[in-house]
Amino acid sequence: MEETISKGIILSFGAVAGYLLQCVSPLIIAYCFITVLDYISGTAASLLEEKWSQKKGIKGLVRKIGTFILMTVSCLLDYIISTQCKGLGVDFNTQGSIASACTMYLIGIEGISLLQNLKRLGVPVPSFIENVFKKFKQKK
Repeated sequence: MEETISKGIILSFGAVAGYLLQCVSPLIIAYCFITVLDYISGTAASLLEEKWSQKKGIKGLVRKIGTFILMTVSCLLDYIISTQCKGLGVDFNTQGSIASACTMYLIGIEGISLLQNLKRLGVPVPSFIENVFKKFKQKK
């Protein structure tokens, strides 16, 4: 029950922050879903393997909070750069590119983790889906 409340708080914070920054995009929505599915599948796999521990569960939630903070910072960078350049009379608008790149990278990380969890649960995962997530994760 506490985990459900924690996840709800995290998602609510992310949604409110994104809305206030007008930074909500289909990428951010997809990231939120993938993150929740990763956490659920990881918990399920750990329970199935009889390796679940409250400490690991909390550590996973704290890590996910960190990724939402990173995503929020990337939205803030887009906002700051765009507004400060405009204030200086410079026509430079990032148009959300920093937040999009960061979110795509995080989707790659969470997506790969989700697929690993699904494999632990015995779900067959096509390699082409893994390859898509790996491309998102590339640091270039």
